[in-house]
Amino acid sequence: MNQIFINIKKLIFSVVLATSILIGAVACSKNDDSATAIRTPAHLENWEVKPIVDESKPYMTMLTGVPIGTKIRFEVIASRSDILLRDVWVDLNNNGKWDDESEDVSKERDTYTVKSPIITFYGEVENFICYGTNMQLKELDVTHNK
Repeated sequence: MNQIFINIKKLIFSVVLATSILIGAVACSKNDDSATAIRTPAHLENWEVKPIVDESKPYMTMLTGVPIGTKIRFEVIASRSDILLRDVWVDLNNNGKWDDESEDVSKERDTYTVKSPIITFYGEVENFICYGTNMQLKELDVTHNK
């Protein structure tokens, strides 16, 4: 009887573990290669440089006059639902995709190298602070930031 009880506990643990792994893999929002609406939104077509964004995610985008290769410092405060910044990242090359960990936003790292005049933040951003460097902001769209 005890052996059956132990086997049932192992089975339940295995099912819970497998379900958790599956949910984690499906829920990963940064590296989702599914067909999404990555394009220049109609309301941004008149910008000097056209932003390419993933409209399926919350975002805010800006056009700056900062030269490519410039290091910028900023701080992002996410909404209360993402206080650990798990789903906040910055697209520095205007391709509408998360490329690698260098685009993650974290409390430990706040210096980034500009790769495009368009900078887009994904995730639910509550506050954005830029330090030191003059961002030379030309355009700003926060209409899709929740």
